[in-house]
Amino acid sequence: MKIKDIKKALENAQGGELKGNASRRLATLSIMIYSLLKTNHSRLTNLSKVVCPDLDFQSRVKKFKRWVSNEYIDTEHFFCHF
Repeated sequence: MKIKDIKKALENAQGGELKGNASRRLATLSIMIYSLLKTNHSRLTNLSKVVCPDLDFQSRVKKFKRWVSNEYIDTEHFFCHF
């Protein structure tokens, strides 16, 4: 399974194609899901090892950390449908 396949499935579950910040957040979620499936670990450092090799390792960790601590990410928006 590829990241774009996961993102497409998440978009379909949301009810269509998303735009703007919602699309960017969904893209990060799909990257995290892909990493979870590849590594079978939930530590941000382990997730960061799998994706985005062109970015610095600490940047990848910070990206996931920002996503998790974002005030606009809540269970009703992202997790209830899946």
